[in-house]
Amino acid sequence: MKVPLPTVYTDLDRVTDRISQQTRTIAVGVLALVWLFLAGGDKAPVLPHKVNLVVLLLTGGAALMALVFDYLQYLAAYWDSRKLKEEAEREGSKEVEYDCSTRLYRARTFSFRAKQVLTLLSVGLLLAGVINAL
Repeated sequence: MKVPLPTVYTDLDRVTDRISQQTRTIAVGVLALVWLFLAGGDKAPVLPHKVNLVVLLLTGGAALMALVFDYLQYLAAYWDSRKLKEEAEREGSKEVEYDCSTRLYRARTFSFRAKQVLTLLSVGLLLAGVINAL
């Protein structure tokens, strides 16, 4: 099935936005569960054994770092786009071209990937910790 390139751009924009939303939702959910296990109390899940403290801290750290990389991705994107806009305005140009080799563009790409890896890592660590406590 052939589709015009603008359709691919639209699809990528939609899909990457959904990935970012899901990453945030999962990371916040993992942080909530970690907090529940750490705080204990009446609402804490009842397991035969306690979830390892180090595993909980690593899990929470990975989820928190995923959220930090989410923020850094958008911050780098803002700076990169602002720089392009200022260059275009200075030159009186109506079009710009992203330079994929710049530090800011690479930071955007790295942060997008890092937040996904860290989110999956946090889920894996949480599952491993809970399974180990069963």
